[in-house]
Amino acid sequence: MSSDPANGTNATPITEPPGRRKKHWRLVSSLVGYGLIIALALRTIDKERFIAVLSRLGFTDFAIVLGLIACHIGMRALRYHALTLRARPKHYRLLDAVRIFLFGLSASVVTPARAGDVIKAELLHEHGVRRAVGLGIVVIERLLDLLVVTVTIVVSAALLAQKASRPGLQLGAAILFTLLVLGGIGISVRSLRAAVIKVAAGVVSKLTKRVRLSRIEDASHRLFDVWDEVFTSPDTLARYLIVTIAAWLFDFAKLWVLLNAAGVKVDFVNVLFTYPTSLVAGILTILPFSEGVVGVTAVALLSSLSHVDVDTAAAAVGVDRALSTLAPLALYLAFAFSSKTPSPLSRR
Repeated sequence: MSSDPANGTNATPITEPPGRRKKHWRLVSSLVGYGLIIALALRTIDKERFIAVLSRLGFTDFAIVLGLIACHIGMRALRYHALTLRARPKHYRLLDAVRIFLFGLSASVVTPARAGDVIKAELLHEHGVRRAVGLGIVVIERLLDLLVVTVTIVVSAALLAQKASRPGLQLGAAILFTLLVLGGIGISVRSLRAAVIKVAAGVVSKLTKRVRLSRIEDASHRLFDVWDEVFTSPDTLARYLIVTIAAWLFDFAKLWVLLNAAGVKVDFVNVLFTYPTSLVAGILTILPFSEGVVGVTAVALLSSLSHVDVDTAAAAVGVDRALSTLAPLALYLAFAFSSKTPSPLSRR
């Protein structure tokens, strides 16, 4: 309300809506995080080599790489949209799924173990989906991705045979894949899952007196609302796995195209081993910027397995990580500042 001395009314200060403040804060936080990544990258990479690799990339190379990035992000966003529809959101469109997915993907780059993905559960809550259900969808995404990545490591390592024999990495990937499969099967057995939830909820309720046991159990069960629809149907699970495999093959091919365009001749099978292994290293790290771990691991593996020039490989991997990191942020900003498609954060 504005002041009107004639009527004796008092002025009511106009404040910015809380939702808009949160939107600005999250956006600024993301930009600061990306700025730190860029600053650290500029201090560590060989700028001359980096520019040299960029200069060797022709228009066709860039078009292919950007197309592969678009296919990778697009297929994962469509997968997220399909999973979200199973939670029956309200006032929800495909554009909402794309914006939420891009924000989560952008946030994951600047958080340890790519934990920024959990922000998607909060954003999806605006569409009437319980936070526990939204978090369950994120868990499904992460499990599907890890299954495909670890299978790729195991299969490519077998194809490389003695030439790229790394028993420790192969064994680690095999163990991780086995644990994922066994964990997925165990969670899908409802009676076993209910027993585990009951025990875990009892422990949490004793540690947290403010939250009732029934509420903890209910939230835990809601995590698996969408899970049961996906993992208890072989046909449905197969479709999601096919989409996930295709999405990650597009991403793996991107690095192979960049390396060959930079003059680093590497077999595609080597990339299928190197790239997923570096991603797992980035996921497992506790450092705030996992992209640096991904890049360092990829360069080290390329050098040891393919005997390529380290500086050129590092520059090519640097270009790959830069494009992979900045693409989702650029796409999200395009959505956030679009007048026709307001950001989901602005609705709060």
